[in-house]
Amino acid sequence: MDEFFNWLGGIAGAVLAALGSLLPNFGPAETVFYGYVEAEYVYVAPASAGAIESIAVADGDRVQAGAELFGLDRRAQEAQLASARAQLAAARAQLDNITTGRREEELAITERALERARSELELAQQNYDRTQPLYAQGVVPRARLDQDHAALMAAQSAVEELDAQLTVGRLPARPAEIDAARAQVEAAAAEVEQLKVALADRTATAPVAGAVEEVFFAVGEQALPSMPVVSILPDGGLEVRFFVTESERQQIHPGDAMSVDCRGCETPVTAEVTWLATEAQFNPPIIYSRQDRADLVYLVKAKPEAGAALNVGQPVEVRPPS
Repeated sequence: MDEFFNWLGGIAGAVLAALGSLLPNFGPAETVFYGYVEAEYVYVAPASAGAIESIAVADGDRVQAGAELFGLDRRAQEAQLASARAQLAAARAQLDNITTGRREEELAITERALERARSELELAQQNYDRTQPLYAQGVVPRARLDQDHAALMAAQSAVEELDAQLTVGRLPARPAEIDAARAQVEAAAAEVEQLKVALADRTATAPVAGAVEEVFFAVGEQALPSMPVVSILPDGGLEVRFFVTESERQQIHPGDAMSVDCRGCETPVTAEVTWLATEAQFNPPIIYSRQDRADLVYLVKAKPEAGAALNVGQPVEVRPPS
C-alpha cells in the first residue's frame, strides 16, 4: 500500500511539474481600471424665442470663439429699437424745449402733432374694438388681437407724451420739471441700450472654440431659450471617467498622471486626475460586510492631454504610471 501511494505521489508530482513548465511565471497583478471617454459639451440656445432665420455652421465644422452660429428673425426687435430711438429723440427734444423755453410756434407744432396722435389713437381704438368680437368668434387669430392692442397702447402713449409736452411747454420752466425731463431722457436711453442688446442677442455666437457636434434645428423652425440649437465639443472638452474600489481610491489623488489606452490607439495617452467622487456607487444597502465593501466603486475623472486621439463613448483602460 505504501508503494502504491509513493507511486501515486510520484505521478502527481510529475504532472504538477509538467504544468509548471508550461505556465508562465506571474509577477504582481497589473493594476487596470476600466472606464470610458465622456465629453463636456457646450449647448448654445437663443436668448429669446423666435424663428430661425439662418444657420452658419454644420455638423463637424470647427468654430472659433465669437463665430456666428445661427440667427433668429430680427424684425420685431428692429421695430422696437426704432420706436425706442424715436422716444429717446422726443425725450431729448422735450428737455431742450424746457431748458431753452418754448415759443408759440413750437407750441402750435406740438398741438398739431397731438391732434394727429389723437386721431391715430381713435383709429387704433376702433380697430381694436372691431377685432375683439372677431377674435371671440374665432375669425381672427390671437396674434391679430395682440397686434391691435399693442398699436392702441402705442397710440395712447404717443397722445400722453405729446399732451405732457404741450402742458410743460405752456408752463414756465422749473427745476423739478427739468429734472423730470432729464429722467425721461435717461430712461429712454436705457431702453434703447436694452433693445440694442436684445437685437444683438438674435444672433448667437460660439462661446468657445471647438467642433460643432450637432445642429438640432433647421431654418424656419421655432427656437426657445431652453432648447439648444447647436452643441459644441470645446477644445480640451474630452474627459476620461473610470471606477476604482474603496482601497484603490486612497491611492489616487487630484493631479496624478494616468496612462490611458484603448483599442486602436497607437500609443497610450496621459490623463491628469481632476476629480474623485466622495460618494460610492452601486453600494449594497444598510449593512456592509467585508465582501460587500469590495463592491463599492468610486467615479474618477481625468483630463486627457491636448490632442489625444480619443472618441466620445470609447471604452478605455486606465493604468497608474509605471
